[in-house]
Amino acid sequence: LSLYGTEILLGIIILLFLIEKIRNNFSNLFIKHFDKKRLTKILLSFFGILSLYLFTSTNHAVTWQYLNWLISGCCLIFIILQSRLNFKKLSLAIWGGGVLQAMLGIWQFFLQYIPANKWLGMAVQDPYQLGVAVVEVGDERWLRAYGAFGWPNSLGIYLAAVFILGVILICQNKTSKIKTLLLIGQIMILLGLFFSFARGAWLALIVGLLILIIKKNTGKLFWQQIGVYALIIFILLVIFKPLIFSRFDLNNRLEKMSLSQRTN
Repeated sequence: LSLYGTEILLGIIILLFLIEKIRNNFSNLFIKHFDKKRLTKILLSFFGILSLYLFTSTNHAVTWQYLNWLISGCCLIFIILQSRLNFKKLSLAIWGGGVLQAMLGIWQFFLQYIPANKWLGMAVQDPYQLGVAVVEVGDERWLRAYGAFGWPNSLGIYLAAVFILGVILICQNKTSKIKTLLLIGQIMILLGLFFSFARGAWLALIVGLLILIIKKNTGKLFWQQIGVYALIIFILLVIFKPLIFSRFDLNNRLEKMSLSQRTN
């Protein structure tokens, strides 16, 4: 079994939440949201799922690990629903996490090596080892950014979603200083997304922006942002042109292997 830094942080959050609610009569919280029949059904369903997991599991240690994450996730959902945080503050928290992941990904790409970090759940990733996600250009193997995720595609799709959230936050903010800080963070997220070389995530980002345009959630500020992002993408395309062409070359050895494995 493993214990990660995020789990310790989540444990502290749950503990502080319980302390606050016990001080403010915790029982009233459940009475307010659940009647006895509903609470009984929820508990029976939970223990039913728990029993099913354990009886059908071929590795109980791994099952307990995942159940721990499932229970912690349910606790976090409940805490968010009960919190006094508004949508804007929650969005900023998620977006801020994306900026940190992007910065980590940028550092990994330029270092071309990912050292192990037990607390972030990061394994060693060396581009010259087989099984590591790379972009191959001739005899060179370029490491793709992982962030604190297990695979670059996971980092990419997370950053794509966070980037769209950032576009909306900039459009909604009225303070110029906050807009500037958000824009700097957005540039970091865009760079992290680029260095993940996740084609599906790039496509998701384009679709997300198109949805904003179709829904007419755009204005002068939106198009100003698009102009800045387009300029950055153009510069990256010029600098890393061989990597981009290699990633989209379906005759490339690694890309052919990837498509073959996915088909199988």
